[in-house]
Amino acid sequence: SHRFGLPCIEGVNFVHNCLVGVGLRDDIKVIASGHTASGFHVVEKIAAGADVCNAARTMMLALGCIQSIACNTNKCPTGIATQDPKRSKALDIESRYMRVANYQELTLHSFFELVGAMGFDDPEKLTVKVVWKRSEGGGRFEADEIYPTLKPMGLLESELPPVYAINWAAATAASFHAQSEHL
Repeated sequence: SHRFGLPCIEGVNFVHNCLVGVGLRDDIKVIASGHTASGFHVVEKIAAGADVCNAARTMMLALGCIQSIACNTNKCPTGIATQDPKRSKALDIESRYMRVANYQELTLHSFFELVGAMGFDDPEKLTVKVVWKRSEGGGRFEADEIYPTLKPMGLLESELPPVYAINWAAATAASFHAQSEHL
């Protein structure tokens, strides 16, 4: 399978660490999106370094989306993704908005229950170290073993974890394209 970019947790943690590493973390908000369907997913993303989590698909499903894959055709059978006045009548806003609100409320309730069960009184205390991952062989390890943590201004020092050293060497303020001779 081919993938562009990084999985959400890995990408969020990388961005978080890069911002910490250059002293900009307090100035920039990190928003995580992608496969956010439960309180656990929110815990995982916040622990990785996100300030906020977005959920799209789950909210669409709560609204009544049946994933007919017709969003771009203006022929959405549920009336959610259409500008056609006849089709949009299929969406009963009064009965559906409460489903979305309930889903959001219960997701946040689950999130705060998990934070408390982990022994924290504030989600801001979550770090990548408190998330455990399982290997294919069944072993478990702390997520910070996969995602090294940079200290404030750490990218400006000479000793960097290899993944940061490679990417930092390829970075340039002049272009969004990595400098290929460093990759």
